[in-house]
Amino acid sequence: MVEIPDTDPVANKIYDYSQAKRGEPYGSIGISLSMLGSDCNRAPFYAFRWATPPKQFDGKMCRLFETGEIHEERLLEGLAGAGATVITHDPDTGRQMRVRGVGGHARGLLDGVAHNVPGIDDQWVVVECKSHNQKSWDALIKKGLKEHKPEHFIQCQSYMHLTGYKKCLYLAVNKNTDAVMSIVIDYDQGFCEHLFNRVESIVYTDDAPSRVSDDPDFWSCRFCDYKNICKGGEFVQTRSCRTCIHVTPLAHKDYGSWQCEKHSKPLNRDEQLAGCEGHLFNPCFVPGEQIDADPDAGTITYALDNGETFIDGPPEAVGEDEKAGRDITDNPENRGGDNA
Repeated sequence: MVEIPDTDPVANKIYDYSQAKRGEPYGSIGISLSMLGSDCNRAPFYAFRWATPPKQFDGKMCRLFETGEIHEERLLEGLAGAGATVITHDPDTGRQMRVRGVGGHARGLLDGVAHNVPGIDDQWVVVECKSHNQKSWDALIKKGLKEHKPEHFIQCQSYMHLTGYKKCLYLAVNKNTDAVMSIVIDYDQGFCEHLFNRVESIVYTDDAPSRVSDDPDFWSCRFCDYKNICKGGEFVQTRSCRTCIHVTPLAHKDYGSWQCEKHSKPLNRDEQLAGCEGHLFNPCFVPGEQIDADPDAGTITYALDNGETFIDGPPEAVGEDEKAGRDITDNPENRGGDNA
């Protein structure tokens, strides 16, 4: 087989186009319900608090996302062609349909809702579309959705919970053969109540939840975006309001809001991203133990796990030696911060 060289100028320009077309990445404003497929509560907590900058995707990955969106469009078009009434956008806003929960902090985007689906009683249902490679397709058939793709099952259940619909139509397409499979999922109230109690425990806490495992090579930790912060002793990579000791998440029926207790004011998204000179890290984000605090100077001193001392506080209150400890978080590019 002839290998495609990395220096292929045409391919690289196509990748660049795909990346530019997708635009700049955004961290999630709230907790993405698809993150709850594993038993780990710490990863969604870190994501919610913008512990790392938004993940950058190369052109190849952007094309894969686009391919998934094309599969979704074809599935929904096919469902409409099969006689169902399909709605994918909010008629009031013209935007993709959205759901909110837990004071607006739990968020999701619906692929659509449908009525008169063949084989389903006369009722509206949530529609969730996913594409699978052959290996995943075979596992889906063998194990079922809940066991094989718990994150997809959670999306289906949570979307039913937040819309009030009692059934979800899960449409899967095989990327290798273009075969289509439909799975009808019934709403499980007990499952959802447990799920959203879990989300509340993540949203309304100032402490990082317990690790799912202390083993850095635990299977669900190996490729986690927060592994180095959780287990490797690294600082969080953003100095935004979300990582500050002074911030509190508040409930709002349509969108999650945040309050700065230091300045006694609500914070919009841009203000949260920018932070201020009064920022002090929530201690759960510092890899060490607090050993001192000076309320007048606005500083907190830590003995770091690596043996060094770190003084957190405004620039005018820390010495030059300690100022170096701020450099890892003061890069303006290291700002967290989907408009889902």
